[in-house]
Amino acid sequence: MDSLDLLEQRVDRLIDQYRQLASRVQELEAENQQLRQARGEWERLQEEVATLRQERERLKARLSRLLGQLEELGL
Repeated sequence: MDSLDLLEQRVDRLIDQYRQLASRVQELEAENQQLRQARGEWERLQEEVATLRQERERLKARLSRLLGQLEELGL
């Protein structure tokens, strides 16, 4: 095998490796996009939980106040 054949084989291997890497980069970019979307959803859900907790505390305070008024009335 002469040096030109060896060079051709090396170039072919490099091209194959490049294609594999390019494919992997695309897969990772797609995965990264999915993770970004999931993170956005996670942050939205965290905000929703915080809002619901605040609402729960307001309702507990209101209920406590109403129960106190009922006690005062002797009911």
